[in-house]
Amino acid sequence: MRKLLLIGLVGGSLWGGGWVKAEAPEKVRVTCDPAKQCPGKCRCVEATLEVTFDGDTQSVLEVEGFTAGARVSAVVVLDTKSESIDGWSFGLDHDDAFLTLESVTVEGTDAEAALVNGFVAAQMTAIETCAGSADPAAAGAVRPCPIPAASKGCIFGVVLNIGPHVGFPLGRHTVARAEYVLKADPGPAGTEIRIVDYLRKQKSPPADILLVADGESAVPEVVVDGWVRNIGCPAGRTFLRGDVGTRNPGRARPADGILNISDPILILAWLFLDSSLDLECKKAADANDDGKIQLTDAVFLLQYLFSGGPPPMPPFPEAGVDVTEDPLDCCGGPRRG
Repeated sequence: MRKLLLIGLVGGSLWGGGWVKAEAPEKVRVTCDPAKQCPGKCRCVEATLEVTFDGDTQSVLEVEGFTAGARVSAVVVLDTKSESIDGWSFGLDHDDAFLTLESVTVEGTDAEAALVNGFVAAQMTAIETCAGSADPAAAGAVRPCPIPAASKGCIFGVVLNIGPHVGFPLGRHTVARAEYVLKADPGPAGTEIRIVDYLRKQKSPPADILLVADGESAVPEVVVDGWVRNIGCPAGRTFLRGDVGTRNPGRARPADGILNISDPILILAWLFLDSSLDLECKKAADANDDGKIQLTDAVFLLQYLFSGGPPPMPPFPEAGVDVTEDPLDCCGGPRRG
């Protein structure tokens, strides 16, 4: 389970192309504990269902910049580590504010290649979402859907062979594909493609997150949701010059809209003490607006605060956009070099 970083995207598909490893955390959810069999008739097995963007292990897709209409190809991978699997069901949900689902299929997957005399349902029309969370004790049973609502998601149900057992061997296998189009900028917080158990075809029960192992229902130990996020820097971001913040996990010190002695101290720390400090907005640290972050910026702020020096350059004393062009951005990042 790794991550994709796509640089300089200008259109086309987001699956494929140049990529390097990124460091964003994956969206991993534990669905059951193999040491504690889940309630009811279901079993917990050492297996994972993952949304990937390369058909292998990439569960996080990071793009630098947003292009409306860019395509996102998601491939669900089943990784089974303990038992042969011969069937499965699950739903895929997404935020329709950011993504539009265009098609779903099992064509071109390992599931299609393994089909003998089986059953395939890949549905994206007349899909409903069921209110409330799933009851683990009801896994495999017909669960009620008291307040159905229209959904833009999809469901999958596959049995490799209706007859003698035909199952995947241990290992990783592609089982489903879904094609999406980006319709809005997900920003750094991103948007998810989630493996869920609350979607259904109209008049049918919800599709559980279930596997079939030797004819018995089983629950995968873990699911990994797909995560699409924009790590580029949007133009026109507002900031207050001199109000310096950091966003390092576990030790973040966000900009607070106030200029005080802590701000020049952060500039000095970034310059001379800790090159890993992740500044929220480099432009904010450029107090004299000369396009560089230097010792003079910290001195400039100290003179303003305590020696009657001139105030920081605009935007100040109110937040705004930078009206001068320079190589600094307002998306942060650690110092390098």
